[in-house]
Amino acid sequence: MGSLFRKIPIFVINLDRRRDRMEAMHRRLKGLSYERFSAVDGARCSLVKEQVESFNNTVYPMSPNEFACILSHLKLCEHIIKAGLPYACILE
Repeated sequence: MGSLFRKIPIFVINLDRRRDRMEAMHRRLKGLSYERFSAVDGARCSLVKEQVESFNNTVYPMSPNEFACILSHLKLCEHIIKAGLPYACILE
């Protein structure tokens, strides 16, 4: 891989309960440095369910998992901004 790819911070969003997906991503990213970022789990987070119910009344129906995915990305974007990174690669 070119040196450019070694300089771009790579983050992998992954559910804690899906180690199999993280292992598959680890094989795909062989030789690259990356940071795992814990995803918001829509199936296990009551706050997500409450937010989805509120959101569904104002915009359009969304599942808890879809909403959790959005929250995961927002949480990671906030982390990237706080870290002062000018760019990053976000994978799932």
